[in-house]
Amino acid sequence: MLAVAVPTTPPPLGFLLGGFTALVLGLAVLSRTRPPGLVVPSPVATRRAIGFALVFALTAACFSRIWRSALAGVDHSLWLFALGDVLFVTLGLFAWFLVLVEDIPTRVLGLHWSGGRRALWAWLLCIAMPIVASLPHYLDLWSGRKPFSMDACVFGALYAAGATSVPQEILFRGYMQSSLSDRMSVVARIAFQAVVYALFHLGRLTPGVDMAWSQFFAQAFGLLLPAGLFWGAMRELGGGSILPLIVSHFLLRFGEVWNTATP
Repeated sequence: MLAVAVPTTPPPLGFLLGGFTALVLGLAVLSRTRPPGLVVPSPVATRRAIGFALVFALTAACFSRIWRSALAGVDHSLWLFALGDVLFVTLGLFAWFLVLVEDIPTRVLGLHWSGGRRALWAWLLCIAMPIVASLPHYLDLWSGRKPFSMDACVFGALYAAGATSVPQEILFRGYMQSSLSDRMSVVARIAFQAVVYALFHLGRLTPGVDMAWSQFFAQAFGLLLPAGLFWGAMRELGGGSILPLIVSHFLLRFGEVWNTATP
């Protein structure tokens, strides 16, 4: 009989219940309070985008307490990988629910192909960013310094797609940034969504407990805020499409998580 490794410490299942509770209640409230004939851009759409961001942030904050040991490479149990995979798919379905409930044309959200020279530049820059930022992680894997692990590969792919790139780009650069069009300048709407995006991630961290204050500020001003500004600018440059942003975001996180999760 094949033995399945168990987590070195029991997962905090109270956070699992809390995450699903926040998800179900939050989406129920947002679906019931949607005004008829919702217009994007509009202040109402911005408020609803912030509401979806809060629900997603609360849910992801709870779920991250479960998967973070596997994400950081501290725990390599297959049981924890499988639980993490389920949670990543759940967060990916959040984006599908948002699109259905808000009934916003996919083109408004940026889920369309844009052509032309500017779109080409957006694609090139979006691909270049994760290559430069995550190159050491991919080199570790390709050079054989880390053994190939299908479990870690699936874990990293589902995290990069379901928990980060697809729902976050649809929510922040798709819905939120679109809701600000015609009401803010290009610079203002890029900055606004980038600040909310940074706060969304920082809400999961407690400075002095999860990380030192210096690391906290480095995360905020050296990683999260610049990334939000970059992807927001790339949407404007690329003719409104978020497809290159989703690919860029995916590649950035996939190599890092696959590398660190590999035993």
